[in-house]
Amino acid sequence: MKRIVAGLIFSVAAVVLLGWLGRAIGGEPQQKAAPPAAQEKELSPPVEKANNGSPNAPANSAGPPVQTLLTKQRGPAPSVAAPAAYASEDGKVKGWKVVIPGNRPLATPAVVGGKLFIGGGFGSYEFYAFDAKTGKLLWQYRTADDGPTAAVVDDGCVAFNTESCELEMLTTDGKPIWKKWLGDPLMSMPAIAGGRLLMAFPDSRGDREHRLACFELRTGKELWRQKIAGEII
Repeated sequence: MKRIVAGLIFSVAAVVLLGWLGRAIGGEPQQKAAPPAAQEKELSPPVEKANNGSPNAPANSAGPPVQTLLTKQRGPAPSVAAPAAYASEDGKVKGWKVVIPGNRPLATPAVVGGKLFIGGGFGSYEFYAFDAKTGKLLWQYRTADDGPTAAVVDDGCVAFNTESCELEMLTTDGKPIWKKWLGDPLMSMPAIAGGRLLMAFPDSRGDREHRLACFELRTGKELWRQKIAGEII
C-alpha cells in the first residue's frame, strides 16, 4: 500500500489566484560534483525519454501514445470547469478561482512566465497548467503514477515527482521530456539550479539507504549521487 506523503504544506481544493501574486524568487544553491571514486552506478531503470518531444509520445516506443493508453485504462480525463470571478469581502482584491476535480488536498502551485502549474492532489493522476491572469486551462497531463507534487519551474522545464516512484520533466507547454523511476516513497521535492536537477530518494531496490542525486535538466543524465543520512522533507 502506498504511504501518504507527510510533511508537505497543502492548499485547499479551490485554487484562488489573487491579483497581487508576486514574481517567483529563486536561489541557486552551490553543488559540487562527487569525485570519481565516490560516484556510484547509474540509477536503474535508465532514463525514459519522450519521442520527438510529442506531448503524447511514449518512451522509446512506436506503440500507442502514453496519454492515449492512460485514457483507455482509466477513462476520460476529469474535466475542469471554467474559472469563476473572485473578490475579497471588501472588494479590494479581485482575481479568479477554479475547482480542481477530485476535492483532494493540493500541493503548492508554481507561478512562472504567466502560467500557474499545479498537480491534481495526492491520489490523482493529473497535472495542470492555467493562464495566471485569466484562469483559463492551458493544458492537462496525465501521470502513470499517482500523487504529483508541487512543481519547480526553470528554463522552460517543469519538474515534479509522484508519491511513490517517478521523477517527471515536462516543458512549460506540457510536452514530456523525460522521466525516471527513483524509489518508493518519494517524500522530497526536486530542486533546480544551473541547468541541473537535484533529488533525494530512497534506494528501495537496493540497500534502502537514501541518496541525493544530480541530473542534467534537459536530458535526465545522472551526473553524480551520494549517500545521505536520511530523508529530506
